[in-house]
Amino acid sequence: MLLCAGEPDTVVALSQGHLAVTTPRGEGTPLRPADVAALAGMQVLVVYDSDDTGRHGAADALHKLGGVAASVEAVDLWPDRNDGADLTDWIRAGHDLGRWAA
Repeated sequence: MLLCAGEPDTVVALSQGHLAVTTPRGEGTPLRPADVAALAGMQVLVVYDSDDTGRHGAADALHKLGGVAASVEAVDLWPDRNDGADLTDWIRAGHDLGRWAA
């Protein structure tokens, strides 16, 4: 299950054949207990934007889902950038999630 930054990235992930969700508030708001409960027992890959908001949101998701999800990992697709580059940009650049979401 991909936990995406927002609706556009979620739609892109779904169009690539991945199971994906986002929260109504996106990556800038900490996960609520209901969000955590909905992901309990799942293998979660957090794919948030490559900026401070996305990285802080991913850290929050890792912390809250640890021990609740079957597994949880965050991937920063653009570690050398801090401009909000996201999953949609990654796919448009010709990449896929291959090794992370196989």
